[in-house]
Amino acid sequence: AQLYSGINEFSKRNGFFVLGGDTSSADEFSLSATILGSISSPAVLRSNAQVGDDIWISGAIGGAGAGLQILQGKRPPSDYDETFLSRFNKPLAQIKLGPRLAGLANSMIDVSDGLIADLRHLCESSGLSATLNLARIPIETGLENSINSILRASSSGEDYELLLSSSKERVKEIEEISNSLGIPLTKIGEFREQNDSSILATYNSEEKPIENFLQEVGLSQYGGWEHEA
Repeated sequence: AQLYSGINEFSKRNGFFVLGGDTSSADEFSLSATILGSISSPAVLRSNAQVGDDIWISGAIGGAGAGLQILQGKRPPSDYDETFLSRFNKPLAQIKLGPRLAGLANSMIDVSDGLIADLRHLCESSGLSATLNLARIPIETGLENSINSILRASSSGEDYELLLSSSKERVKEIEEISNSLGIPLTKIGEFREQNDSSILATYNSEEKPIENFLQEVGLSQYGGWEHEA
């Protein structure tokens, strides 16, 4: 009953319908869903980032990762626990923002594997490298504003914010969309011309490969979930 209540709530909020279903008995519970739809404008692909494109992230990240830590008993209690748990248990996909960015964004992906890992996906698909300003990454309110916290938030995933790139001529239009929807969009980096899919990060005037920053705080050098690890 709780499962169907959640599906019903989500479908009403996002304007789709659940059709059909098949139930059978088994020793273990399992669930599968097939989503069908269409787009009304050209798709924004991972593979179309351009040299010199600005890199943007919507909203704030790290809340879902903090929520998971709470459930795992790895995070001390705080005044923000309810928000963190909500970010993990009921993530809100940027359904309204995505279509508004079509035609402005050259490339786009949702942040499910982790911001750093998903930026790698854009780099790999587009055959480019990127620079990333760690201090500009917007992290969830209630998280410590430190390099350790920023890197953990950027590696945790499950935020479902949008990571995108667009030309510098589109800055004003993107800011207007951000203001009209009340959804923050923050410029955090830039694509550059290289084909090694590397990410060069900066923090407090220190510049080095993102792997070095991650290694220093004991995190995976990939910066998120590795599907084939």
